[in-house]
Amino acid sequence: MKRRRLLLVAVFALVGGAVALAALARLSRPEPGPVKTIRGLRVLVLDGTPREQGFTQGYHLAADIMAGGQHYISTLPVLRSPALRDSLLKMGSASFLRPPRYHEEICGIFDGMKARLGEDGLHLPALGRKITVDDLWALNTSPDWHRGLCSSFSAWGSMTAGGRVLTGRNLDYGGREVIDRMALVIVRRSREPGRRAWVGLGFAGTIGCYSGMNADGLVLLTHDSDSTGRGWPPYYPQALALRECIETVTPGADLARAVASVLRRHRVFAGSNVHVSSPDSPAAVAEYDGNVKNESGVTLRRAPPGQDWLACTNDFLKRQKRTYDCWRYRALVKELGERVASGRRILGLSDAWRVAGLAGVRDTLHTAVFAPERRLIYVATATPETPAHKCRPVVLSVDELLKLTVEPAPEVPAAAPDD
Repeated sequence: MKRRRLLLVAVFALVGGAVALAALARLSRPEPGPVKTIRGLRVLVLDGTPREQGFTQGYHLAADIMAGGQHYISTLPVLRSPALRDSLLKMGSASFLRPPRYHEEICGIFDGMKARLGEDGLHLPALGRKITVDDLWALNTSPDWHRGLCSSFSAWGSMTAGGRVLTGRNLDYGGREVIDRMALVIVRRSREPGRRAWVGLGFAGTIGCYSGMNADGLVLLTHDSDSTGRGWPPYYPQALALRECIETVTPGADLARAVASVLRRHRVFAGSNVHVSSPDSPAAVAEYDGNVKNESGVTLRRAPPGQDWLACTNDFLKRQKRTYDCWRYRALVKELGERVASGRRILGLSDAWRVAGLAGVRDTLHTAVFAPERRLIYVATATPETPAHKCRPVVLSVDELLKLTVEPAPEVPAAAPDD
């Protein structure tokens, strides 16, 4: 009887593995356009120059970008007052740098939307006018001036099966009511030399990195945090600073230090905890803000010697000397500490998912577990009714996503002289 049970377990394991491999293999045969549905998730595949990538997104997601803008402006308390809203939108546009390659992409989004919807289709009732390139820049700097919650952890070595790195993550922000229009898995392949392809969990109309893994297995996750000080504007958009890291950092012995080096070149308005994990070095958190007098803007927080895990929420734990009391951080630390004490390792993606879910909240928009060595993402996005950590996750292969093909994009018009 015992041998029979073992045989049944082996058969089911083989069948389950075959099903999972077949599901990943189907990634190479999805719809021909740049917007695809893969295992229930919307995937946007972007290729080409910054302007071409922007135009593709704007043209194919125009209605979703408009719906998201209408919802956020209508429902966020900070934007309900017309005077305050106009002031914030102006600040979100005028107070931040517009690096040329990213400005080309934003202008491409705008032109793609106009090509799809027509001039009159750009009218947004919540604004009482047509949207502009400035509004798209305000959307892309919103994490700098409208803060949210996030949480994450990494485990490796003695904490995981086979010693492989596992990184769990919750991204928490407003807007779950329109998440089915906004949430995307975004595949980016650049033609620019020295820029790495990557896959991000993002939102319609955005071009930055919030939760992402590149072709080398480098994982970057942002968490809104405090600031130890800042100078005068203009500031570098935080999500674009992370994108610079995920596209330009090369594999090496200490990727966290390399990420910190890139972040220090870009002075930001608000603080962020940037969780860094990879196949090549233990995870770390880059506590990052605009105070260049304090370690040039970045303090690296690493696990103590002998501790094979690291947790992160929204508070600076090393860059500032204050003591914080965050229940989400406590929940992760308690679970990971108890696993060490009892000798229970994190056995795989689904086990890591359960750990991440302990810190999920009502506004968790996506929950994911990243496996850098295998370049897998175990992910769910929220629905209007259910936060992500309570939804059913699916496995995506970064390697397979980066191989996706698309039909030629619609002809991209030349940039206007004033773009």
